Amino acid sequence: MGIGGGDSFSTSAALTIIAIIGGLFLLFFPPLIKWLDKNEFLNKKIITFSKKYVPLIPPASFLLAMLLNIYDHLILNFSNKHVSMYLNESSSVFYRLLAVFVGPSGKIELLLVVYAISISLLIYNRPKFLSYLFPKFGRSESSNDKLIQLSGLFWFLILAGLLPSSSFAKDSLESVGLGLSDNQIYSEFMNGFLGLILSGICLSITILSLSLHSMSRGNRKSHHHLFVLIPVFIIGLFLIKISGLFTGVDWYSNGNYQLYSLDLEQAIIDPYFGSRLAVFVTLFYICIFLPIIQYWNKNVNYTKFEGEFRWLALGLSYLHSIALIIIGTFFVMKSLDSISSFQGSLWLSLKTSTPVIAFGLAGSLLPVIGFDEDVRPELWGWRIGIAFGVLINSLWNPLIVYTIPSVIIAILCTFFIPFVIETKNNMPLTYKLLFGLFVTLLTIYTMIQTSIFNISTSIICVLGISFVSAIIFELANNFNNSHKITGISEQE
Repeated sequence: MGIGGGDSFSTSAALTIIAIIGGLFLLFFPPLIKWLDKNEFLNKKIITFSKKYVPLIPPASFLLAMLLNIYDHLILNFSNKHVSMYLNESSSVFYRLLAVFVGPSGKIELLLVVYAISISLLIYNRPKFLSYLFPKFGRSESSNDKLIQLSGLFWFLILAGLLPSSSFAKDSLESVGLGLSDNQIYSEFMNGFLGLILSGICLSITILSLSLHSMSRGNRKSHHHLFVLIPVFIIGLFLIKISGLFTGVDWYSNGNYQLYSLDLEQAIIDPYFGSRLAVFVTLFYICIFLPIIQYWNKNVNYTKFEGEFRWLALGLSYLHSIALIIIGTFFVMKSLDSISSFQGSLWLSLKTSTPVIAFGLAGSLLPVIGFDEDVRPELWGWRIGIAFGVLINSLWNPLIVYTIPSVIIAILCTFFIPFVIETKNNMPLTYKLLFGLFVTLLTIYTMIQTSIFNISTSIICVLGISFVSAIIFELANNFNNSHKITGISEQE
């Protein structure tokens, strides 16, 4: 997934590589700076300066790369491959600027520009209106550290996983092509423009939500923003017109070739853009569901509903999740036209699901090193492990997208199964039966999936189940609280 290409040095490509490395560094920066401060290796001024400006390395590097790229377009530097593809000497200045964000690489760059600006604003100057979306959250050092780490992770994933290798490519010799007309440039620029803006902003707010809610010990009912954030995110993705991000002259020498109807099965195994499409699907699918998973995690921690036979619920949750991921992936792959045999489907399902399960098992060990504040901390670690296992493995294994529905459903079921299995946990029998029904329906749904899973259908089904189950959970909690209040009144 190298950036640049061509036979000439590109300053923009070098700056983008710095942004990728900077994103990785931000993952370790907060604990590193605390360790340096604790051991007094640096004076306070340097530490304060570092905390203030180091998080700017990825966005500043990438925005500088974009400024140089924009300059190439404005002066018609035809050694820049993107300029030679889309512009000609008759292109006006305004359309030269629009051409920067035309084509697959241009559209990903637009998404990154929106992300760079919005995430920087959230880190350094959080708008006041966000206090309505995220009540009870201040500007604590811990929450900002989490925000910086997550922003760095997403910088790495988007730059390394989505940005085409031909981005910022330069040749030593100028090559003047036919380019596009002004009308064609405008049409290509507007294609998916609004969706990219919405998705970039929603991506930043999702990261803010994940970082701040993970540090919150306050108001339990602070997830109302999900009813706005998730629908807007889905609308943004719908407006992007995904096929425009992964097809076109950036990948194919024949500029007439366009894949207007994206057959996802063939696209995933396509050597030109399969890996990037897999990262895109995985990244935004996870972004939609992680806040919902976080809602469940926070509310389960707050209300607890803990009971006896916790060990049995834990063991069954592990077994159910592992079986669900393997079998669900097998049923998806079994229906693919490119895999004709039972043995092939079984082998590929094991090959793709094993790394995810391994990440989950590794995550289950997090309580051993101190991450044990959550109720049922082993299951918390398991959820974190398989979620990020899918995200990270998608960088080098496009087939990992076939595990996504099974992983999401497995994560949801790890919340429901303990409610059903544990005894004396103050969960009314009626609600236990309903959660048991949800586990059954989700398990059946996992086994009847076909093809790569119809993305829209899968999102609607699982979102529907998660929201309905959230409503039932709230009813169960209210029922439990009302009984406690009645009991106290009777004692008085």
